[in-house]
Amino acid sequence: MKRLRLIYLILLLAGVAGLVRITNHEPLITIAKELFSNNAKSTLASGITNSQTTLTVQSGHGARFPSPTGSDYFYATLDDGANIEIVKCTARSTDTFTITRAQQGTTGIAFSTGAKVELRITKGALEDVQLTTQEVDGSPLVSATKIIRFGNGTVTDDGNGQVTVASSGSPIDADYWVETANGTLTAETVVGTTGISTAAYSSRQSAAKAGRLFFPSDSFYIERDTGSAWASWGPLYPFTAPVDGDFSWVNQGGASVSTTHGGINMSVPADASRNFRIRKKTAPSPPYKVTAWFSVAIFPGTTNATLVFGFRQSSDGKLACIGVLQSSMVSQKNTSATVFSANYINPSYNSEYTLRQMCIRIADDNTNRVISLSNNGQDFLAFHSVGRTDFLTADAVFWGGDAESSSAGMEVTLMSWKEESFLLLFFPFLPLRARRHHDARRKAA
Repeated sequence: MKRLRLIYLILLLAGVAGLVRITNHEPLITIAKELFSNNAKSTLASGITNSQTTLTVQSGHGARFPSPTGSDYFYATLDDGANIEIVKCTARSTDTFTITRAQQGTTGIAFSTGAKVELRITKGALEDVQLTTQEVDGSPLVSATKIIRFGNGTVTDDGNGQVTVASSGSPIDADYWVETANGTLTAETVVGTTGISTAAYSSRQSAAKAGRLFFPSDSFYIERDTGSAWASWGPLYPFTAPVDGDFSWVNQGGASVSTTHGGINMSVPADASRNFRIRKKTAPSPPYKVTAWFSVAIFPGTTNATLVFGFRQSSDGKLACIGVLQSSMVSQKNTSATVFSANYINPSYNSEYTLRQMCIRIADDNTNRVISLSNNGQDFLAFHSVGRTDFLTADAVFWGGDAESSSAGMEVTLMSWKEESFLLLFFPFLPLRARRHHDARRKAA
């Protein structure tokens, strides 16, 4: 019972905090409560038929029995020595009871004056009590809406097992929280439009209810349920979760990737030679831009360890990319994943990273290839621009790492990968038919 009271408190606080939405204006808790009194007994003051829905006990004896209001009730047993019937009393006016006949498997019977009318403990009464007080860690409740409805109000606990719930103002809009089959707190599901849960990233529930939030215990994402998928957000900025299956290896060597903690983490082993370990995919149709968030870990002093992100020509493996090293940041071109060609630019400033998160954007606007940098994922500074067919004509995009050290490897985590069409960026207001017409004209040109 204490655990049930705790649930009431938690749910009420959730309602007040606006985390859930209620769709009715009923009392905070609506439980059809069974009533009892000690040693309540009398006899019929007049006989009743087998279908009569009221009975009268001896004058003054009605006060021995409970007085139901609302949906409350009590069970009474009628007994004439030969026959027994259990009735459900839903109201009492002095000595007259309003009753529902033939309860708990008994049959409606005519009783004469003087038949016993007693409040006895019955099997059905005990089962009703069990239903309304079932523990959370037992089997699921038969009906959550029968047990709990809540909104604005106060909860008072007198310390002796009595909990009072009082309504205050208009209820908050919310739906219900329902216990799942195994009844543990980690298995709670939300039947409403909002809710918050936490677990290991690999143990999150399937997306189903728009608005739910998921806080993984072992990842950097905060995720929101769209109703059909989980949309990923980083510690501060909106992320688009990369899909590892969209990429394939170039020059993998001993490198490996993992998605255990969200994102795609690439482990690049120590290697003294120049070896770009690359994950590549087909480039979007230009004009496009790809915005990516990376987290990089390298061993201090390994000055040639490089994060790479850029464009690739599939026919011969040529690369044009940004390279972020511990001591510098360059825009370069490479004949292949292992052969350097030349730097486009090699600024003399220090990029100053050993452990760092960074946002980089590459774009092909149908005229130039552009590399841009951002510290917040929203505002970008152009780092380098060159004609889109200079050195190569990209049909793929890629990311990866190059340890270039015999003593230490590096870790590169792709946290976000977002591809956008310039058409949708510049003409988002066009209706679908107009956008298709624009696409057709652009392709024809």
